[in-house]
Amino acid sequence: MQAFLTGSRVYGRPRPDSDIDLCVRVDLTVAGLLRDLSDSTRTVRFGKINLILCESDTEFAAWKMTTERLLKIKDETGAIFDKPAAYAEFEKDRVAVGIKYKGNSGEDYSPEEYVPRKREAITMTDPFADLT
Repeated sequence: MQAFLTGSRVYGRPRPDSDIDLCVRVDLTVAGLLRDLSDSTRTVRFGKINLILCESDTEFAAWKMTTERLLKIKDETGAIFDKPAAYAEFEKDRVAVGIKYKGNSGEDYSPEEYVPRKREAITMTDPFADLT
C-alpha cells in the first residue's frame, strides 16, 4: 500500500481540531469497502482521519506531485495554503494529467461538520451456544 500525508498538516496552518488528510492508493474493491465503512456520508472519514482514495497510479501521482510542490513552496517562502488555494493548485494538476476529481471534501471542511453515518444495530450471537 502507498500513502502519504497531505492537507493543512503538510502545507497549511493546522488548528488543534484539524483533521489528518491521508492520501492512499487503493483498488476499486478496497475503495468501495472504505466508503461503506466510513464515519461520514460525504467523505471517507474515520474520526479525525480523512482518507483521499486514489484508484489509479496517475491520480495518486498527481496528488503526491501537488502536495510536494505546495510543501516546497511553504518551506522556501513560508507561504501557507488554505483549503481554497490548495484546491485550486490540485485542480490545475488534475486537469494537466487528465483526471477529474471524484471526491467531495470541499463539502466536509472540519471534523465537527461531518455527517455521521447512521448504522443499524448489530446483534451478536454466541457462536458456541450450540456446543453445550
